[in-house]
This record gives sequence, C-alpha cells and structure tokens, in this order.
Amino acid sequence: MPGFVQGRRARTVLAVTAGAVVAPLALVAVAGQGNPVAELSQAPGTVWVASPGQGLLSLIDGASEEVVAAVQVPVPSADLDVTQAVASAYVTDTGAGTVTRVDGGTYEASAAYELGTPGGGTTVLQGGGTVFVIDSVARTATRVAPLTLQVRSTVSLAAEPGRGQSVVDDDGRLWVVDSVGGGLTWVDGERRGVVPDVDAGARLVLVQGRPVLVDVAQRQVAALQGGGVGDWSCLDVRAEDDIEVLGSRTADEVYAAVPSTGSVVVADVGNDDCSRVVPVGQPGASDFGALAQSGAYLFVPNKADGSTTVVDTRSDEQVASFDLTEPGHDVQLLSKDGLVFYNDLDSQSAGVLTLRDGTWVQGPSVDKYDPATGQAATVETPVEPGPVPGVAEPLPTEPSATPEPEPSTAATEPPRAPTAVVPPTGSAKRAASEPPPPDQLAVGTLTAEPAVFGADGVTTLSAPVVNARGARWAVTVRALDCDYELTTPMAAVPDGDRLSASLGPLASECLGVHTVDLVVVGPAGTATSSTTVELVADPASTPVISGPTCTPEHPSPGEAMTCQATESVVGTRGTWTWSVTDVGSGEVVLAPTARTATEPLVTTLPRAARYVVTLAVRYKGTEVSATTEVASSAVVPDVAGLSVDDATARLAELGLAADVVSEASNTVPAGTALRSDPGAGSVVVVGDTVQVVASGGPRPPTDLLSRASSASWSSGAGGLAFGGRDDDVRGFALIRPGTLLLEDGSAPTVLETHPEWVADGWIEGVFALDAPVIAGDRFRATVGFLAVAAPPSAGNATFRVSAVTAGGARVPLATVTDTGADGVLRPIDLDLTPVVGAQAIVLRVEAGTSSSQDWAVWVAPRVSG
Repeated sequence: MPGFVQGRRARTVLAVTAGAVVAPLALVAVAGQGNPVAELSQAPGTVWVASPGQGLLSLIDGASEEVVAAVQVPVPSADLDVTQAVASAYVTDTGAGTVTRVDGGTYEASAAYELGTPGGGTTVLQGGGTVFVIDSVARTATRVAPLTLQVRSTVSLAAEPGRGQSVVDDDGRLWVVDSVGGGLTWVDGERRGVVPDVDAGARLVLVQGRPVLVDVAQRQVAALQGGGVGDWSCLDVRAEDDIEVLGSRTADEVYAAVPSTGSVVVADVGNDDCSRVVPVGQPGASDFGALAQSGAYLFVPNKADGSTTVVDTRSDEQVASFDLTEPGHDVQLLSKDGLVFYNDLDSQSAGVLTLRDGTWVQGPSVDKYDPATGQAATVETPVEPGPVPGVAEPLPTEPSATPEPEPSTAATEPPRAPTAVVPPTGSAKRAASEPPPPDQLAVGTLTAEPAVFGADGVTTLSAPVVNARGARWAVTVRALDCDYELTTPMAAVPDGDRLSASLGPLASECLGVHTVDLVVVGPAGTATSSTTVELVADPASTPVISGPTCTPEHPSPGEAMTCQATESVVGTRGTWTWSVTDVGSGEVVLAPTARTATEPLVTTLPRAARYVVTLAVRYKGTEVSATTEVASSAVVPDVAGLSVDDATARLAELGLAADVVSEASNTVPAGTALRSDPGAGSVVVVGDTVQVVASGGPRPPTDLLSRASSASWSSGAGGLAFGGRDDDVRGFALIRPGTLLLEDGSAPTVLETHPEWVADGWIEGVFALDAPVIAGDRFRATVGFLAVAAPPSAGNATFRVSAVTAGGARVPLATVTDTGADGVLRPIDLDLTPVVGAQAIVLRVEAGTSSSQDWAVWVAPRVSG
C-alpha cells in the first residue's frame, strides 16, 4: 500500500445496546413551541462552533444571527475542537483521539473514527481538497477521504508538531515542524521531504494559501518554496516574546500580536521591512488570543479585558473595538463568507460581526445552551435540510435521498426534529431492528484480535452466532490496495453461541488494510458479517541486510567485480534483486535483476566512473534496500597558481569536473587559482566535481560610517540605540553630517561616539562584516574631537580598535590616546592580516577619569584591501 507506514486504521466506534445503535453524535433540534418548522437555507454564511465543557456543537447562521442546529457529544470533552469545511465540519476529540464529520446539509454525524492517539495530539488540517489527521504523539499524518473519513494513507512524519507547527497549503501539501528536535517535514502525495536546520520553536502560517515559516527565535519569516526555505525577512519581535501569529489572506504579510508591547507587528514576506507597528492593547497587560482576518481587516482578541480590536491593514489603523466576552474568557474568532463569528469557549455566548456600509457592527449575542442546565438551545430545524445549489463540499459526494413520509391516518402531531444516527451495517442492522426469528441463523459483529498484526502474525476472528447447529463457515480476505484475495475452505461451526478461529499468516504481498468477510451457511439459513484487519511490517517479517560489499573496491573498467550481502531475518524466503547505476549520468548499467537469495552478484563496470550497487530484498509486502558505492579513483592535482582555464583542463585530463568559485584576495591576481577543494593530493572518484577557488582580486572597501546604524552599540549603562540624543548621560552614537568643526578646523561627516558621562565611562560599537577578513585587508580611520566654542577643549579619551574572531574572541589591534586641546586628528592604519577570518570590528572610546567634552569622532572608518 504505497505511502502507508504502519498507519492506524480508522474504525467506527459504535455502542450497541438493547437492540439500538447509539451514535457518537446526536443531533439536537427542537421546533419552536406551537410554531411550524421553518425552512432555513444552508447558505455558506454558517459555521459550527463548539462548547467543549457541554460537549456541544452549535450551527450559527450569519444571516439570521441565530443558532439553527446543535449536535450533542454523549461524553463532554474539554478537548473538543471544530474544523470548518464549507458548510460541514470535522469534530476532533483529542482526549479520545477521534474525528467525526458533521454534514452541513443534513446535520448528520458520522461515526467517531479513531485516527489519533487518545490523550492529545490529534489535529485535523485541510487544504487543496486534501484532509490530513495529524497525530503528534505517534508522529504520523493520515490522509483521509474528505467525505467518508476513510483512510487513504498514513506516513511517518519523524516529527512531533506542537501548536501552530503544521499547515496544509492550497496545493494540498502538508508542512510540519518538529517541536522536539527541530527540522521541517513536508508531505505531498506519495512524496516526502525533510528540511534540516529549522528551529524547534518555529511556527507555520499560510500567506495567501502558501506556507510561510515564522522563526521567532531568529526574529524572521520566510516563504517555503519547492521543498526548501526562501529568503528571510525581518520580524520585529524579541526572541522571548510569546506571540500570536497569522498569515494574511490578501497580502504577502504575517501579523504578530505581541503582549509585551501591546501591539501588532506586520512582517512583509519577501521584502525585509518590519517597520509597521499598530498599538492594540496595554503593553505587558495584554493576553492576545488567536487572530482572524476578513478581507483587509485583522481581528485581535484580548483575553485580559475581553475586548476584540479591528485593524484595517491597508492603513494600519484601529477602526473598531468590541467587548465580546467577560475578562479572562477565551474567545474563538471564525472568519467566513465576509462575516466574523465569535464563540465564547467559557460561556454560552456566541454571535456575529458584520461589515455594514464600511463599519463593523456587532449583532445580538446568542445562547448556544442554557447556562442553568447546560442543555442545547432551542432551535428551528429544516424540514428537508440539504445543500444549496452552487455550494459544494471540498470533494463531490452522492446526494442523499430523503425518504417520503408514510401516509398516516393518525391525528396530526407537532413535528419532531430528526436525530442524527450512524446507519447500522451488517449484524448491527439486525441489532437496530427486530431480533431474528427463533429458528433463523444469525451472526453478530465479527471482530479480529488483534486487528493490526504483522505479516507473519496471526489474529483471532470471533463472532456471536445463533441457530448455527450444523452450519459451516468460511472467510474471504481481500487487500484494499493491491490484487490479493484468499478464501478459506469451509469448516464446521463449533457448538455454542460463538464462532472463533485463527487467521494467518497471510500470504499477501500487500501491507495495509484488508477486508474480512465471514459467511455462515447452515440448515437455518445464511448470514454474513465483516470486519477489517491491517497487515503491517514487523521484525518477524522485515528483512535485515548486512552489506553489500564489493571487491575490488575500485575496479578498473572491464574488471570482474563481486558483490555479496547477508540477510538475517527472512533468509531464502525473500526475493533478492540487484541493480547498478552510474551516479554521474544516472544510466542504469545493470537493470534490477531478480536472483536466487544469497547468490552473489558478479559483474563488470563499462567505464571509469562512480556507481551505486543496490540490493533490494522483498518479503510479504516489505522491501528493504541497501547500497554501496564503487568507483575508480583519481588524485587531485595541485592547481594553485594556474589560470582558471589551465586548472579546469588539468582536472578534465583526470576525468574530474571543475566548479569554479571566486574568493577575494589582496595578494593574488584575479583569475588565478588559489587552491582546490578537495585539496591537492586528495583521493577522489572519477566523475567527481572538484571546486577550484580562484582569486577575484581585492573586494570593495567596507564603509563603517554607513553601517553605524546597524552596529550593536552599548556603554557602561547598557545597550544603546543608534542616533540617540546628544545629551544622553548614558552616552550616545550618531552621525554628524559635516555641520560642526573638528579640533583641526575641518568639517567632514563623522561618527561621533561620546562615552557614558561618568569617570572611566566608555562606549563601543560592534560592526559585523559582510565577509571575514582576508590577508592584506587594512583598517583605516582618523580620530579626534569636535571643536568647542571656548577652547581649549577639555576632551581627553582613548580610542581602541579590536577584531572579533569567528569564535567570538576579541583581539586588540590599536590604542590611540588623544586630547581635544592639541588641535590635531590622529590617523590609524592597521594591517588586519594577523586576524584573518575575523567577522567584526569593534570601535571603542574610553573617557578616563573625566568624560567632560569627550565629543570623540571617527573620520572615514573603513576596511579595505
């Protein structure tokens, strides 16, 4: 079964008692007292909302702003969640690990299918006509049919997503972040990929239906494209902020509500702009909930005071505020069809926000249930509920025929609301109707224990029987996803009221779900019952390969090569298939060839190249592959000092490809090879690519003056913002644009850095470089003081220049002491060769015993070759 990795079979959970089938969800719909049943249109403007404490689902109609239907869960769960699907809904009980679909046209509820691990971690996601059930505990994703919830495939995610760490985009592709070890997994049909180096705390949102990664720790967002991470854009939050995020439906934007600042920050995806900030609450006193969007309007709920603020994202202005709940209550906002529905998860209240003549208006609050009794609110029920023409579910379904009522001569009674139940099947049909006649053969529910077992395992089939004396039985097993069918010989039904027999091991070469159909034939008639079992791989039926190994390891073309392997589990029962592929060209030089188990492969290689030898062992639907590489070798020549063309030709002579990259150099002319990677003398495989690193000549100077605003500034008083006030006693750093005289009478644009206004005060800026320092780089600048109105100046300070290595260590480079009274600027010219690889330059000014008039300046600080 392609893509099915030890998945859990969805099974209908039914309680059969006293001849009745009890559905997991029952529709509660009470007609108005003394009024005829109204026909309510199931238009798109409706949503299902949950009341977890009452185990209740309520359908709210946006047009009438009323509750029009309710569905009751027999056992209330605090972990109830609803996922809207056009007019219908998927109901998840994470406590039980079950999913139920409620049809928006008929109000009928399906059975509760056990698709997740009980106790938490079950989530329903949909997009692009695809529905996934995520089980974060089992670390799996199950793709189900949107209308029937039938399992189509289950894949291992190798990830445990947390809140906000899984989405399905508009193409139906699933994206998941592992909250434990980090990394990103995507699933697209039968394809699956992993993107490493993604922070375990990163979140996922959809921006115009496309997935976007939100890395709060690194304060950045990026679109996910082609199975990888695109260019990063800034997100103006702190790494420690506990934020609520939402991707925009209308623009390339991500919205982040930040409680510590009481504001919404807008990040422009693909454009490194995060300057837009909208105040929506009190800094440090806000507790924001999940955001919602309708058109250009963003809705920000605040649990702290029960308010919801509406922001127009076109102007970044607040346009409305509503008190939807009591302070401390958790409100859920659902945007659908131009309306915003609100649902107080902690009380009976719900309602609708409507945009009328450009203004958002709050409608009357509606009660989902009676707060005194917890019973569902009285609602009016359609006589013939059904979908409205033009409103479709995610996938087409066959229309349900509504039976015509039987003619009746009885007195007219008030109409009764329907109750949604699961249609019984098999023996359950009999349980839901009258019991069989005393002399008729009957079979109850067929069960398999265990229902999931290994390919070499056995399960026990069991079913209650009535009037089965002298009867015989057989079962037919069919695989759902491949061509396999087995019918057992007829056997006598043992005396008693229960039939029990062992089934397995099955010879099926298909893992996954198999149907089991039981037929019992006897003097009292014929009866049938069915169930399903799931065949999975297990250690007893999964091949384990050691090897393969090939000798010689690097054969020459035409030389015989022998490859061997061992298999320790299935032995000679498995099918062995060998193949050989040229890595460079992709040519299959030995097509997959089945051979006798344990037989070595003896073959020759047609040419000098690198090859992959693959052995696949298959047994009962499980195939395990193992590979090894063989190739002829070559020694990388020394290309340093050659021209790029000569270096490329030298490598080509040895059957090696060249990948030329440029690296700045102050000492070697441009176009000359500096080195290779792998280096000279390295043993490589014929067909490999060797990187030739060529000199690109000196790189352009790095102007530190223009980078001052992005440097990291601090003083003895702590961190400083660049461009502060020039009377800040904590110290300041700013650009003086040639409007003030220096002590020598000149007036260039300068970087002024005044230390903290205390004895021994200091200030420093750390300037990150675009590229590490290389040999021959130099730091140059001129230092001194601003002139004062009444000389001589009292300025007296020490200027220090340091480099920061890749490991974070600081290396002192220069120390210059100057006074403002001497009228002289001091030049600095440093060879940075001793700190090759340094990634930052630090400019520091120390005041000494007095900081009076320490208007210290740096003229043209730069790094150049």
